[in-house]
Order: sequence, then structure tokens, then C-alpha cells
Amino acid sequence: MRVFLAVPLTQSLLEQLEQEAARLRSELPDVRWVRPGTLHLTLVFLGEVAEANVEVLRSLAESECRGVAVGHVAIAGRGCFPERGRVRVLWVGVEDVQGTLAALRQVLLDCVHRLGLPQPDGTFHPHLTLGRARRALPRAMVRRALEGGGALDLGDMPVNECVLFRSTLASGGARHEVLQRFPLGEASPCP
Repeated sequence: MRVFLAVPLTQSLLEQLEQEAARLRSELPDVRWVRPGTLHLTLVFLGEVAEANVEVLRSLAESECRGVAVGHVAIAGRGCFPERGRVRVLWVGVEDVQGTLAALRQVLLDCVHRLGLPQPDGTFHPHLTLGRARRALPRAMVRRALEGGGALDLGDMPVNECVLFRSTLASGGARHEVLQRFPLGEASPCP
């Protein structure tokens, strides 16, 4: 089964992200926008995993996530990937202010390692994907559209759980099903 681990978004944030996507839609018509109900903050994408391994992962993640303190992230800024050349992905920025995402991701990577599953490639850049270009877009056009909305600051979002999702590819885009929620541990003390 195709699975990934992610932090779910609040309803308020989903609504704000939908407003941002609606603003950009008219300026960037060649983008396939992510449906609001499927937006999430991916921490570890595993791809196809045997069902027996998924069951062991559930048990490991449930136990290990309790050791990660509840925190928050700042949702601000926008950008695109890749950093050079024509654009393929539009995103909203996520700042791991307290290091909660880094700690949670490391715990999850440790679980994946203990299972002997392949580790994800590349550096982790927390972001929320708003859309993917159907064909590569000129950077100048994308930059104008992104900057046209002024500064973007959507505030803080709590990080108090991790979710194991099953992803099923379909003609209308991927469908995500919650397999299990893993609550994080106690809130970290205020500075």
C-alpha cells in the first residue's frame, strides 16, 4: 500500500490556503491546484510498503510520537521549485520555529530505519504545495503572480499529532485516507 506520514492542517489554515490558491488561479491557469481536503505537511513519504510493515510502523510511530513535544510552526511566504529555471511547483512556506517538525521527522525516520525501509532522498524543506504546473512555467510570470498578493503571513499552526495516510492514485488526483493518528507528547514549556 502507498503510504506517507504527515501533519494535518487546521480547518482555518485550509480555508486561508484555498483563498490564496483562488487568487493565483486567474494569473496561473496552467497549474493543477491541490484540492484543499488533500493539503497536509508531509514529513516522510514512503511510497509502496508491504501491509505487514505498515502494521509494524503503526506500532512504532504510536509509541515514538509520544516522546515529541507539542509545538507550532509559522505559515508564511510563498515560493516555487525548482530554485532555478522554469517552475514546476508553487508552495507556501513553513517555518519550524521550535524545531518540532525536525524532531518529529527524525523520530519517524528512525522508525523507518528500524523497519529496514528505504530512507527518503534529499534535504527536508517544510512547505505546503499549493499547485503543480501542467507544463513548466516561466519564472518571471510566476514571480509576478506570487508577489502580486503582497506579503503572506497566515500565522501559527499547532503541531500536536502525526497522521499515517494511505494514498490511492486516481484519475482525478490522489485520494488520502487516514490510517491512524499519533498524538504527540506534552506541550513544551513557554520560554
